[in-house]
Amino acid sequence: MFGLLWANRKTLRFDPSAYTRVASVRPSVRTSPNDGLPLRETVAECTQYVKLQARDLGQIGLTPPVGMKDDEPVTLEGGSTLILDEYGRLKYDIHNRLPRKGEPEGLAEAQGRLQYLWDHGGFDAGKSIGARLATLHRRRAGLDGRNNRSEVW
Repeated sequence: MFGLLWANRKTLRFDPSAYTRVASVRPSVRTSPNDGLPLRETVAECTQYVKLQARDLGQIGLTPPVGMKDDEPVTLEGGSTLILDEYGRLKYDIHNRLPRKGEPEGLAEAQGRLQYLWDHGGFDAGKSIGARLATLHRRRAGLDGRNNRSEVW
């Protein structure tokens, strides 16, 4: 699968400088809606990571949130779920790409995620990434008793 990704990195718009990981490759069998026959597909999940410091975010086109130290470690993540037909041809690419300079829509979304993580403790020191994400989800759901006034219905 990694060879397929690398050979098609331009088409898939994968960043060749990012760490790329094939998280899973799974077979799938479903019934075709057209004729009711079995349809064999492959589902592959791929992730990309870039680790840098806050001072280097400008190289990508992002701005560190106010109060973030220059040496704060930041990990940017992206990825794709690929659906391949029974012959290994790409049918679907569901993706959340790494931000790139010159792609305003991706940069705006990444800047918003970065600001959200900063505002809600996603960079708190001394916690594992799992603990930080769990805290973010509890706060968002209102399960920790805090009232986040920036999130209103």
